[in-house]
Amino acid sequence: MYIIKTVHDVKRFQEEKVVSEALAAHLLRKIQALHQALGSEAAIDAFCLQEYGMIGVFAAEDAGLQEMGLPAALDPIMPEWVSRLVLEKEEYFVLYIMADNDCIQQIYFPAKTIDKAVRKWLSSQPLEEEEDGQWGDEGPF
Repeated sequence: MYIIKTVHDVKRFQEEKVVSEALAAHLLRKIQALHQALGSEAAIDAFCLQEYGMIGVFAAEDAGLQEMGLPAALDPIMPEWVSRLVLEKEEYFVLYIMADNDCIQQIYFPAKTIDKAVRKWLSSQPLEEEEDGQWGDEGPF
């Protein structure tokens, strides 16, 4: 799992080629939108998602979601919503999990890396289409 708390994490993962340019650009826009929607007084380079909800990008070798402080298995997880996001030719499923009233964890599952068990679990969830950068005044949540 690639854990993203800051814009620096996104840039580092992009440089390491563990996230694509399209996903990195999307994540940077999302962090900037969250920064603005939350009215943070910190500069964007100092803004951290830790208290608001981190972003995780699931890797093919990941066995579970423990790195995000969640159960290993998907079955007990009840996301607030699940969306499908297409960036250029890449498809992602995004889980939005409310950890508490002020914290929403976001987990990106690249469609090309998910196994049958995850696909089955995703098919049981209501799915919304998400468009890159199409956030209302409330920000990306």
